[in-house]
Amino acid sequence: MYYNPYLQPKDQLAKQQVAIHNAVMQIVAGKADRMPLLVSSSTTPYQRLIAIDSDRAYLNPQHPFYDLIEAYHYFDVKLFDALFNNNLYDQQKNKVKLLSPYCQLLLQCDVFINIRESIELAKEVNGLLSIKLLALEDIYWLLGALKIGSMEPAFKTAVSQYNHDTGYTDNLREYSHYVKNLFNTYSRLLVIRVDLSYQQNSSISYEDFRTDVDYFIKLIPSNPAFKDLVGYIWKLEHGNDKGYHVHLLLFYDGAKRWSDYYITQQIGELWQNDITLGRGLYFNCNTPKQKNSYLNCYLGMVHRSEQQKIECIIAQGVSYLVKIDEYLRLTKLNRRRVLGKGVIKSKK
Repeated sequence: MYYNPYLQPKDQLAKQQVAIHNAVMQIVAGKADRMPLLVSSSTTPYQRLIAIDSDRAYLNPQHPFYDLIEAYHYFDVKLFDALFNNNLYDQQKNKVKLLSPYCQLLLQCDVFINIRESIELAKEVNGLLSIKLLALEDIYWLLGALKIGSMEPAFKTAVSQYNHDTGYTDNLREYSHYVKNLFNTYSRLLVIRVDLSYQQNSSISYEDFRTDVDYFIKLIPSNPAFKDLVGYIWKLEHGNDKGYHVHLLLFYDGAKRWSDYYITQQIGELWQNDITLGRGLYFNCNTPKQKNSYLNCYLGMVHRSEQQKIECIIAQGVSYLVKIDEYLRLTKLNRRRVLGKGVIKSKK
């Protein structure tokens, strides 16, 4: 998130922290290990944008460091602490540490590098970020320090505490148990995943988003699209590109419903046409093409005996839905919940 003078400081800082958090997570997970840091002849679609001059080069927009430094360049830690940390206390009256452990890791590793000054970041007329070539060694040193730091016991303890404090650990246990109970009740379930969002040119406030979601959930007991629905999980999120959106994981009685593609389309059209009056979008995860793209697909008809698929529902579906949304964690504290589930219906 590059600096935007039109955003309020608190919103600006929240989005910067989210970008840093996500980028550091990708780096320490090794997702960028084989990715070129700079634009080169092998990085498309920027094959001709190799060097600006002898002293500077373009950063590869696909590398996590691009998003990291774009957000970190203007990130004001003291202002963040002043706006988010003051007067916020947990149940034990201890001061809430709102900066994520991944952001704290970056700050710790950058103490002796000062990467923001070293690279002399600039945004070129084509919109790409460029750096001073002499700073490459510092960047690689920082990337290495992040990976080494992520292996330290202190960091692992901090992440574990963060997962506990933010509710991730408890939510993962609770919602995993919920899915297992569904399969204990029903011998087979039709599993559906759909994402509901808005068109990019729509300016939707959080309040309007909640109103749409609340109305959508109220329709579940009566709308034909949810006939024979026996359980569901919903999760609200915010992304820099998608804005506010909701993920749904739905479970239908597999003895009564079979066409997951058609049901998902019904749900998407309900959101798009009836709830948002044309402003909404939906992504059908249950199309044949989409299901074939998953390495371990858990969508569609799943039988109680298919334990590997059930474990995939938990490891891939549930764990993704209960993960912490950093933006909402920062901006919607002490507000309504952003994760929920339906009551499991008894089998008739």
